[in-house]
Amino acid sequence: MAVAALGAVVTQHRTDNLAAAVPIGEHPKFQVKWTCFLDHYGAKPSSNNPGKSNENGSVEKSNDLFKSALDQRLLLRGNRDFKTVQAYEEYLHEMVRERNRTRRERLEEEQPLLLPLPQKGWNEPRQTSASVTAWSTVRVGSATYSVHSRFIGVKLTALEYFDRIEVFYGRHEILKVSKQQPGGKSINYRHLIFHLMRKPGAFRNYQFRDELFPRIVFRQAYDKLLSVNDETADKEYLHILHQAASGSENDVATALQILLDQNEVPTTEQVKQLCGAVSPKVPTVNVLQPSLAKYDNLLSFHKTEKRS
Repeated sequence: MAVAALGAVVTQHRTDNLAAAVPIGEHPKFQVKWTCFLDHYGAKPSSNNPGKSNENGSVEKSNDLFKSALDQRLLLRGNRDFKTVQAYEEYLHEMVRERNRTRRERLEEEQPLLLPLPQKGWNEPRQTSASVTAWSTVRVGSATYSVHSRFIGVKLTALEYFDRIEVFYGRHEILKVSKQQPGGKSINYRHLIFHLMRKPGAFRNYQFRDELFPRIVFRQAYDKLLSVNDETADKEYLHILHQAASGSENDVATALQILLDQNEVPTTEQVKQLCGAVSPKVPTVNVLQPSLAKYDNLLSFHKTEKRS
């Protein structure tokens, strides 16, 4: 992002001895992937001498000053809440632009010595193989992701980008989600519900059961079912969740809220009735046939023009 904003790249990139760039204890060697990354931009890698953190002091101090300035700016703003991640990122970019205004003249002096950017950006993902567990999940980058239950026991190919995960079965993409932090999880109930429908008894002790309540009203409905009949609650709830997965989650959530507000026990049939679970009628389409006589008249008109 920095080089894209600058529109150029330095001929040499210096880092401290972080493991992503320098193998632990093997200075002055560099990681193969780090070297390939810099080769893409035509830059040469270099690193500080081990134990000489002061060699990177100007960068470290600038980073510290930026964080302090950001903290002061947020205090003046009055709150640290942003509607979206994009809004927060734009706030940071604006602050960077303001702080760099005083550096513009010196940057212009350096600009002729910088390298042009390559035509294509660096976007090499990390590729791994991931076997789908009996829980219908795969493990990618120390995080857990759900895939459709029909892939249980199948080995898939996962591409790990900096911001997203893409999973493929052969050449077919079957999953594309935001990347989770290590130890995190991204579970979609639509991937799991069809498998659980065949084994409703597994729901009670399911590892990711909490993720099978897409909204608070679904959890409230399940608790209501438990209070009435503990033995049938799991099966009944899974049928309701199946209705949400195969139809409209919004409609099912609205139906559940109506039933709970009336202090009624939500059942699959009641939810379907409130959702209007009737196959929509196929509309009658009338295709108008054009009159070919109009084309004959048009051709006759052109012939008359040519003779005249």
